[in-house]
Amino acid sequence: MTAIMTIASNSFPDRVAQVIGLLEAFSGAGFMIGPPLGGLFYSIGGYRLPFIILGSLSLTMVLINMYLLPQVGVQNREIGSVMKMFQIPAFYPVALGIIIGSISLVFLDPTLSLHLSSFDISPSLVGVLFLLFGGFYAATSPLWGCLADKKKNTRTMMIFGYFALSVAFVLVGPSNVPFLPKKLWVVVIGLAMVGLALGCALMPAFLDMLSSAM
Repeated sequence: MTAIMTIASNSFPDRVAQVIGLLEAFSGAGFMIGPPLGGLFYSIGGYRLPFIILGSLSLTMVLINMYLLPQVGVQNREIGSVMKMFQIPAFYPVALGIIIGSISLVFLDPTLSLHLSSFDISPSLVGVLFLLFGGFYAATSPLWGCLADKKKNTRTMMIFGYFALSVAFVLVGPSNVPFLPKKLWVVVIGLAMVGLALGCALMPAFLDMLSSAM
């Protein structure tokens, strides 16, 4: 992932957030299809088969990377100080925001199924609801990245994104807000909002940190 971010920022310097948004769309797609595929391969060949298939795909990616990826930064190399980066005040709230956003991506994995079991729904529907926030994140990340590149108003987008994310978690979780009914449709709206808000919060954060570094 570190190499991917470097290649993206060097190959598309004027569209960093848009390209990262596109990459995150594929990450969201991976979050969506990984669990059902892993379960399918496990049911076919046991615990070992998913790892054999994933390892084979990784070796295939080695060959693809060797022949297709550009040689970025080999000729024009610039040296910067990481310690000076740490002296930039704007670095820390953006870095904290990225940490919170990354936590939000995996926070629902161990908790959502337990929460949804209280609604007496089938396991297949639980799987569909897991796909919901990943699908919205994958579908909207490139759009948020494009908006961040065009408007350059990264911090306003981040504030809006994290505020919307807080509202989304209130809807998803077992909140004690009096006017919110504890219904499944409220959770569904909250999950969709999580995917939308995460893209709005994270895509401009990467661009903002890169701008600070420059």
